[in-house]
Amino acid sequence: MTETLVSFLPDHLQRIPPAPSAPDDPLADQKRADYLKWRDDAYRYRVQRVWECSQYPDLIPIERYYCSQDFAYWLTIYGTIFEPRQDRNALGGGNLPFLPFAKQIDMMRWAEGCLTAKGPEADGIVSKTRDVGASWMFCAWALHGWLFKNPWNVLLISRREDLVDSKNHRSLFAKIDRMFWALPEWQRPAGYDPDKHRQKLFMLNPENRNELSGESTTSKAGRGDRVTWAAIDEAALVPDLLDIWNGIAATTGHRFGVSTEHLTEGPDFYNLRTGTDMEHRPALFEIDWWDNPLNDDAYFEGEKVRYASRPADFEREILRNPHAGDSGWVYPTSWDPELEPNPLIDVLPMGATYVMCDPGQLDECAIGVLQEDDADGTYNVLDFYQNRGVDAPFYGTLLSATPDEERYPGMYGEREYAFMDLLKRIPAPTYVGDTYGDSSNGVTMDTFYTVFATFKNPQGQPILFNRNRHNEKDKGMYMKSLVSFKGRRESLTEYVRRMRFSGAAGAIFAHKCLKNNRFKPQDKPGLSEMKVPLHDWTSHVVTALEFWAVYKRSRSKLLQVASQNRDKKPQHATLYTKKSSLIAPKHRATLYTGGR
Repeated sequence: MTETLVSFLPDHLQRIPPAPSAPDDPLADQKRADYLKWRDDAYRYRVQRVWECSQYPDLIPIERYYCSQDFAYWLTIYGTIFEPRQDRNALGGGNLPFLPFAKQIDMMRWAEGCLTAKGPEADGIVSKTRDVGASWMFCAWALHGWLFKNPWNVLLISRREDLVDSKNHRSLFAKIDRMFWALPEWQRPAGYDPDKHRQKLFMLNPENRNELSGESTTSKAGRGDRVTWAAIDEAALVPDLLDIWNGIAATTGHRFGVSTEHLTEGPDFYNLRTGTDMEHRPALFEIDWWDNPLNDDAYFEGEKVRYASRPADFEREILRNPHAGDSGWVYPTSWDPELEPNPLIDVLPMGATYVMCDPGQLDECAIGVLQEDDADGTYNVLDFYQNRGVDAPFYGTLLSATPDEERYPGMYGEREYAFMDLLKRIPAPTYVGDTYGDSSNGVTMDTFYTVFATFKNPQGQPILFNRNRHNEKDKGMYMKSLVSFKGRRESLTEYVRRMRFSGAAGAIFAHKCLKNNRFKPQDKPGLSEMKVPLHDWTSHVVTALEFWAVYKRSRSKLLQVASQNRDKKPQHATLYTKKSSLIAPKHRATLYTGGR
């Protein structure tokens, strides 16, 4: 992972600690704590540096140089942000120091790269979740260049004029005004007069003649003078976005679209993000809820409760799923071109490996293999095998790669041997699957999973589904909140965007299943949400993937429970002081046993 560095800060502050790499990052709590410590230390240095420059004017020329050379330094020491929520920051609400987190600076380094690129990479799309300050960052970047770069003429666009420039703190120019007037006087241009140089939808720097201008999204947006770059805020909510996007191509060589995910105004933003229906797509930067170190599991669960009456909004605003509530697909993000099968994906010698199963004898039984790729944070579906009408021991011979031709004559063909060959090549896997596999079948009381446990995998270990190495049930796999369809869908939705599929026949089929998994049609028109998926040819592979996601998501749940238990204060023993235990039994001494 590339480090996020800020020039000119003291050595111990130059590296901004990274946020969690994913919701299930085992180091998530430590990474968030590291960022908060950096933020506190950076704030103390900020106060010190601002004071030094106010007391020793000879420092101002070198400070101006630092600010001009690194946007991240200027933002950390002099940036401000307005936070209307009192409980969101340790300093409370109001105008606060803008102490960025790593992904925010990464986003602006990426945008700076777009300004030096040619072709499609010269334009950029930012797909973001709520509460990551993307609009604030682009406004800060516009102001920084207005102060220190030349030439630097910027066009800021939003869907309504009042969102571009008004007294409302949501407007883009209101953000710029707040940051500008919070700067020390030596940073403001000489001769700047707001009556002359700050007009509606316009801001002029009288020293270097740089301009910031704004427009709403009309058919004529951006068709004026040339600009260094242009940004469209809330781009997914702009009707006929591509008309605006193409219209400003003649005005600037660098266009940015910044937005949460929506399809309510059409697919233009989605198509720009995915490259759908176009030969070349712009550069893409994605920022998720966990990229903000202030957003922990409690934040995620709290937002889910707040959006409980409109769960589709939660998926759009927090999980970046533009299709939520707008179609009958269960996993519409699986249609993203990034997920198309790739024949170059193969077994990795290292990395967590999983075998997933949705067991069935009369019905289909689906078994898949997935690996985590630590290099790019993706989850590679290597292959899937599906069959029906066969007993559990047959699948045991597959999983152990020990075909029993005598018991199952003619059952092993090219497909079976290819799948067994894959199982021989992978590292020792973790086995996870539908908890239905614990249900007994027939008079022997055997279950799918107890049968599998009598086999050993090619790596020499027992095949234990939903069990730890002591053959005890994995508690996380049996959490009621996760194994319900709602819990399974929430779990898999969290991981779908980072899944990749190999070119193996079973992986191609799994991708097709995921794309075509649909909800049952609504029985009563007007219901806001469809709750139950169809049971069809897609169901078994998808269920296996869902239970893999349940396993992944349950790790963070178990860690959260363990952390809560550690934080509980022990109940210390109390001494009985009453005269008679028969009179007041409730006051008898109690001994702490570790429970509640």
